[in-house]
Amino acid sequence: KVFVFAGSQWELSAASGADTGGAVQWSGTVGAVWLFRPGLTLVGGFVFSERLGYSTRYLPIAGFNWQIDDTWSLALTGSAADYQAPVLKLAYALNPSTKLFAQVGFENGHLRLAGDSSIPHGYLRYEAFVPQIGADWRISPGVELSVFTGAQLNQKYDFKNQARQYVYRETADGAWVAGLRLNGRF
Repeated sequence: KVFVFAGSQWELSAASGADTGGAVQWSGTVGAVWLFRPGLTLVGGFVFSERLGYSTRYLPIAGFNWQIDDTWSLALTGSAADYQAPVLKLAYALNPSTKLFAQVGFENGHLRLAGDSSIPHGYLRYEAFVPQIGADWRISPGVELSVFTGAQLNQKYDFKNQARQYVYRETADGAWVAGLRLNGRF
């Protein structure tokens, strides 16, 4: 079986006090999901996204979701679902509603800076390599709670002025992260 998908997303990405007119970003995706065999789904497609202060990014989507056995699964996901760089996730099911996981991914973001910042009306681009461990609980059909901890490694920050010229580049040591995430599907 093959299923085709398409979607788009608009978001406001601005610091407090920033010009919101210049801080709207858009992205979209098109592709297909192929049920290759029971327990193995393949994903392919294309994602495009606007990046504040940068050119539009066009990336292929490639992913899979492999149910190795009754307890173990391995998935490469991210781009098709939330327009982000892929995440590789290994999970172990304790029971039908609870999984432990280890994952690694790449995180990036763009932010429009405020007029009264040190770079008035400029742009910030952020990147980091993010390994995490955690647990997922399916609370009800379509509702899942995740708790996780990990690190943001090899952090990079690029600052551009309003004319989109580089002003400053910086790297930072890793930072520990932890959080809760509630996902709902309708």
